[in-house]
Amino acid sequence: MTFTWLGKQGVQSSEGFAVQSVGRFEIEYREGGQVVTVPVERGSFGGGPSVSIPANAFEYWDNYRVPNSQEKQAEMLRNFKAAMAFQEVTVDV
Repeated sequence: MTFTWLGKQGVQSSEGFAVQSVGRFEIEYREGGQVVTVPVERGSFGGGPSVSIPANAFEYWDNYRVPNSQEKQAEMLRNFKAAMAFQEVTVDV
């Protein structure tokens, strides 16, 4: 998996998803035309930047009320963490 920068606030993956900061307390996870707005609390960990996110952050797409499967949520979390690691940001769930 490779990433390319979307300005200074996000990245696009070769796998087809993007992770981009849209505000002080929100980061968007986008995939296949769908969006999850992830609430974040910014901080630092081990001398570098970090974000804390809720455990159920990927339960629903923003415009759907049908929950994602546990497998899909785990995949989205892995993708989110990989994108944030590329940006040198630690994720705490």
